[in-house]
Amino acid sequence: MVDMELNNGLGDIVNETKNTLVLDHTSEKVISILHENGHDVWVITHTRNSSEFYAFLVSASGINITPTISLIGSFYTNDAFIGPIKASHRGDKIVAANTIHYMADMFDFNNATGKITNFYDLNASLPPIQQIYGIEFSPNDSLLYLSQNLLGGNNIYQIDLASEEVTLLTPSDLYQPYGALQSGPDNKIYMARSSIEFIDVIHQPDQNGLNCEYDDQVIQFPENTLSFVGLPSYCLYSFFLPNTQILGRDTILCSGEIIDLKIDISKDCAPIHITWNDGSTGFVKTIDQPGMYWVDIESICGNLTDTIQIGFIPCLPIAYYDLEGCESYMSNGTNMDYSEFVPDYPIILPCAEVSAKNVYRSPPQENKHSCTPGVNESVAMCISSHPSCSFEAGHPTSLIIDVQIKPQPDSLVMLTGLEFFEKAPIQYSWIDGGSGVNNYPTKYGIRILKNGSEIYRNEEISTSTDWSLQTFSFLNDSTFRVRDSSLFRIELFPYCPIGNGAQVSAWDIDEIRLYGGCVPLQNLNSDITGMVITKTEQGIPMVEMQLSDNSSFTNKITDITSTTGTYSFPLLESGNGYYLQGYKNDDVLNGVSAIDLIHLQKHLLGISPFTMLHQYIAADVNHSGAVNVLDLVLIQKLLLGSITSFPGNTSWRFGYLPQDMSGLDMSAFKEVYNIEYLDKDPHLVNFVGIKIGDLNGDAKL
Repeated sequence: MVDMELNNGLGDIVNETKNTLVLDHTSEKVISILHENGHDVWVITHTRNSSEFYAFLVSASGINITPTISLIGSFYTNDAFIGPIKASHRGDKIVAANTIHYMADMFDFNNATGKITNFYDLNASLPPIQQIYGIEFSPNDSLLYLSQNLLGGNNIYQIDLASEEVTLLTPSDLYQPYGALQSGPDNKIYMARSSIEFIDVIHQPDQNGLNCEYDDQVIQFPENTLSFVGLPSYCLYSFFLPNTQILGRDTILCSGEIIDLKIDISKDCAPIHITWNDGSTGFVKTIDQPGMYWVDIESICGNLTDTIQIGFIPCLPIAYYDLEGCESYMSNGTNMDYSEFVPDYPIILPCAEVSAKNVYRSPPQENKHSCTPGVNESVAMCISSHPSCSFEAGHPTSLIIDVQIKPQPDSLVMLTGLEFFEKAPIQYSWIDGGSGVNNYPTKYGIRILKNGSEIYRNEEISTSTDWSLQTFSFLNDSTFRVRDSSLFRIELFPYCPIGNGAQVSAWDIDEIRLYGGCVPLQNLNSDITGMVITKTEQGIPMVEMQLSDNSSFTNKITDITSTTGTYSFPLLESGNGYYLQGYKNDDVLNGVSAIDLIHLQKHLLGISPFTMLHQYIAADVNHSGAVNVLDLVLIQKLLLGSITSFPGNTSWRFGYLPQDMSGLDMSAFKEVYNIEYLDKDPHLVNFVGIKIGDLNGDAKL
């Protein structure tokens, strides 16, 4: 760990953190991905002699040496350590290669949990016998580049992740093995070669096929300087690329809390000019009031505007179990049935009726409890743990808390959090009972159901051998909002004993609190969702949907359409006005061919005039509002390669639906959707996309 305040501000290693072994059997694969919160970082690697990925979370407090482990994908033997790992710019996909054993695997990555899922064998799309060494995603993450190394020959492959189409890029005449691929801050991709004096470049990596402009021998080294197969492994988000989320996702806090919005940009981007929505210019902005906040950043690495919406909800203790009445006698007829654990209601919500049952396990006669010294010399409850080391949802060993929330008419309530103390003691101690060595549980898990359906699960939480306060927030999970009477069931499941042979395996719990609050009607959040489709109703992926509170879109939030063309803007403040539009300006040649020239010529000559508005929009390549010979000339220039974009236009235009596409007046094409007042219900807005220059509709999606 380096502390930049040491060594007179030059930075130095913190001695206490030196030589701390985190993992001792890794391959050479290491990659970092920004956490969902926009501040913390996942560091991911793969172990040898296994199929395990390890994801370590690095935060302001240091490295969490307890990793998230994902058992998935190819098995790496002890000698299978050569080969890279790369992440997409959005951090939602990972590709790992094993050069020796011809493996190339792709996965989905959850940057909130660190879990890796959905294994895909890339070798199934490639010619046989591949030795992949270089991996890189295009800047818009729609294309994947792989370089072939060593005995397999010299090839670069481009894979379209939507269509799975593979393009072999033109290989060089030189033999030197192809090495690492690496994105640069200029959105180009660079490739190293072994024992050679230059670096290759892919100039337009977002373009499909040979349009990506792979070029060898571009950057020449000084005399007597050679490259090897490697390139530095950068954190892609540190390049500060356009459309990066600097402020993180929209969030909700408890009333009275504050949040610091921090601008974290590489010093290499200096000078950096920051302007917040209120005119302030600092790197940190403290927020204690609800609203939409934006920041505008100018630097030599690029310019960026990012927006975040912050809301506040009262987080009040609505049910409380102090567990002071714990009884472990059977002679009084209770048979240790948990009936003594009744809740108190510290705060009565004005917007809802809250009623909770006693804490229990079912059936209580087979899953008894005992009493133990609690927090601050109070009385606590202890229960037995399950011997398995796998989480078992709904198992009778689980401790159950049932709470019914019934909102008043026209009210919205939220279950905002859960809090309790837990302890897995090394020595168990029962009040009015025995004590001794405890085969204590090493893990516990939480499962929450709403009206019988699971809405939350958190497994493999480490227990503590001393009393430890555990807190769980549900503020940013809309499933914990209640409009109609709802029953929440919370299950706490202790499991996986340490295995010391002791007969007792006890877990202690104390001071259980549930938190909730009334959501002010004026602050109700709503969603804007929809699809972007072609005129034949095919979903269009990788469209940047832009949402703003003003028609000039000076401060906007964005969402990229999925492979099926869907998008979503959740947690928007109702009652506000919004503007919505689509943007896509890549692969201008997609769908444009000599056939389109013929269609345009026939229209201009009056042989086959256009009859639909979408034809006029596609043919107006310079966005002049008229279709004429100049548009024909521009398409010819594009096909000949003398231009790479249409002047004054983007490669796609998007109009919101429904609208009349039978007219011929291009000025009637409506591209910006305005919501004057967003109500509390979800708002559905669909768009139709028109590929510019593609008059016969054969663009690939």
